[in-house]
Amino acid sequence: MAVTKLYNENIDTILHVNDDVDATVVGVKVGEGVLHSMEFDSSANVSVAYWKGYVGAAIASISVTAPDLVIMLPAGSRVVVNIIDGLIFAGGLSEACVQTGGTAGSSAPTSNVLENMRLA
Repeated sequence: MAVTKLYNENIDTILHVNDDVDATVVGVKVGEGVLHSMEFDSSANVSVAYWKGYVGAAIASISVTAPDLVIMLPAGSRVVVNIIDGLIFAGGLSEACVQTGGTAGSSAPTSNVLENMRLA
């Protein structure tokens, strides 16, 4: 898994790129921020996947901690989520992607899920 963060100082945004969002919780941003958009490519998967977002302190366990955000990624799909006014979060943002929605899901999708996230 490779995570890349590109900063654009002219418009004060971060492009968070993850080429394999999986069941391992990854920190996206420390502290407060604003989430503007997310693009997911789950076209290589033959079954549904669920992106889980966690706001706040460190995650104890992906199968114990309830996610604050869940986005269903249909099998073989590309999904774009635009948040017009932005989603404000405090305390940081972390993410994971699993095969089962809700708290219980802890198994990674069978193929890579690619992601681009724009935030400030």
